[in-house]
Amino acid sequence: MAYGRSRARSPLPPAGTSIQVGFALVIVLAACVAAVTASGAPVRAFWISPSAMTSAASIQRAIASAATAGFDAVVAPLTIGMRSDADSFDAGAELLRQARERGMAAHLSITVNVAASVGELPASRDHVIYQHPEWLMVPRQVAAEMLKIDTRSPAYLGQITRWTRANADRVEGVYLSPLDPAAASYLVSAITAAVEGYAVDGLYLEAVDFPGDDFDYSRHAMELFRTRMRSSLSTAERARLDEIEAIDPFAYPEEFPDEWRAFRESALTAVLERLRTALSAVSPTMSIAAAVRSDIDSSLVSHFQAWRTWLAKGIVDRVGYRSLGTVLLSPDGMFASTPDRLPAVQAAGTGGPR
Repeated sequence: MAYGRSRARSPLPPAGTSIQVGFALVIVLAACVAAVTASGAPVRAFWISPSAMTSAASIQRAIASAATAGFDAVVAPLTIGMRSDADSFDAGAELLRQARERGMAAHLSITVNVAASVGELPASRDHVIYQHPEWLMVPRQVAAEMLKIDTRSPAYLGQITRWTRANADRVEGVYLSPLDPAAASYLVSAITAAVEGYAVDGLYLEAVDFPGDDFDYSRHAMELFRTRMRSSLSTAERARLDEIEAIDPFAYPEEFPDEWRAFRESALTAVLERLRTALSAVSPTMSIAAAVRSDIDSSLVSHFQAWRTWLAKGIVDRVGYRSLGTVLLSPDGMFASTPDRLPAVQAAGTGGPR
């Protein structure tokens, strides 16, 4: 797993099965959690490398090292399904066991919209990206070309993955679109199923965003937005748009940019709301946090993360980011390390959730 702006993600599973996303267990001292809840102070967690999750001994050393360093919490990446049947070692269960012995609470971090990492596509043809390529986000740069390709053709996924690899500096992989109701339902059910596997105290959601404001220009997204807008247009306006659309297939988002932006922002928020409801049914006391961007304007305008609204409405309890080897979580976007919201070190590109 790579660290920095673009981290490799574990791929999502076939539709209808339990999720196989990259995630992390965030271990927090119980006493510290109680204090944070009361004071509203941020949680400062130490990020443990994947190599430390290979044995009980390495997990023990990692947790001990973090405690010695004075961190409030420990974050350790773990992939669902990484348990080896040969030796029956379950890294997640072992981490939870050792955390409980130390009086620590456990939080789970899962990537949301990344379906497959940049580096390597899933081998199984049952994977969601092969079963439902129509659910994948499409960047505006290749959208016109994508409209000419059948979504079921291998060329469709091939075009998306080639663009993704060529732009690995700005995207983490292939993304599922929250605009598609079926894709949103899949994400909610898969993530909920994953969380049910471990008795965690909280959830940290990463990659709950659009990789940029030039996503999602997929055929299905255009159809959904077109249907939404036409219901409120006059007959004359529909006729005018029909003429424009005959020349420009992206007429609706270009003619209604504000509505197009709101459409994507509300869809992302809706997925989080559904996740909150589903996860609360699993565990009413589970806390939920979301990884956000350093720049408040960029977070909202370019990635549609309306995190202030998420916090105000109680959709998430905290927002946070990962900077190099540290994960910070805050109930209001304020962090003790800086008088500003979301430290400038992330804005400089030296860390954060990406």
